[in-house]
Order: sequence, then C-alpha cells, then structure tokens
Amino acid sequence: MSKRLRFPLDTNILIPLQDSYVALKSSLPHFVRLAGTGGHQLLYHPVTKLDIERDKDEARRHRTLIRLQQYEELTNVSSSHLNTTETSDNDRCDNDILHALECSAVHALITEDKGIHNKARKLGLISRVYNIQTAEDWLRRLHETTE
Repeated sequence: MSKRLRFPLDTNILIPLQDSYVALKSSLPHFVRLAGTGGHQLLYHPVTKLDIERDKDEARRHRTLIRLQQYEELTNVSSSHLNTTETSDNDRCDNDILHALECSAVHALITEDKGIHNKARKLGLISRVYNIQTAEDWLRRLHETTE
C-alpha cells in the first residue's frame, strides 16, 4: 500500500464537485475515485468554508456548505504570516491554504486557481500545487495497473 496522502481541495474544485448545475471536467470525478481507491484524504481548509460562505448565490452556497460536510476539515492549522490587516479576504484564504502546505499539514493542494499557482511559485511551493488534471495523472500512475 502506498502512503496515504492528504489533499485539501480549493473552493474552485469543491463547487463543481458539489454543485449539480456545474459540468465536471472528466478528470475531476476520476481523481476523486482514485483518491478513494488509494485511501487518500480529501480535505478542506477552514478558510475554504469562509470563502464559500461569501458566495453571493444563496442556493449554491447552501448546497455547497451542506455537501462540504462529507469531507474532513483540516484542523490545527495556523494563519499565514503573510496576512496583515490590509490583506483581502480572498488573499487571506489563499495565504492560509498555502501556509498549511508550507507547514506540511497536507501533501499537495488541488486547485485550478492560477493566482494560487503564481503565489505558490513565488513561495517555492509550486511542486506541491496541482491542477485537477495533473493530480488525476499522479494518482492514476500510483494506483492503476499497467499491462
């Protein structure tokens, strides 16, 4: 058995997974299935819940918050040292999620957010930040047998 990995899912991954009105990329459900097969944890950072609570679409916000409960919440994580009183709510979320990665509370972050990818590059964390296709490829190589 390979190592059990911990993957926090960013808001832009969780909403398509949980919102039946949003079309999924084919790699997303395959990634989720492979994570389950491999015994890996799909998590959400506490700030992700705050991010979802700011969604102006009340019905989608409600659906996502209800379905968020099927994932484990990442606990015992501190706030990023990059956050100041001037940091926007969105940047605060991104910083805190990347800080969990920096502190090795998780193995890799799954996000389609190009801003987070750019920030991770500047912080030297880009090798552990994956878009959904790359994450799905990684788990497929880990768990699917080849002929």
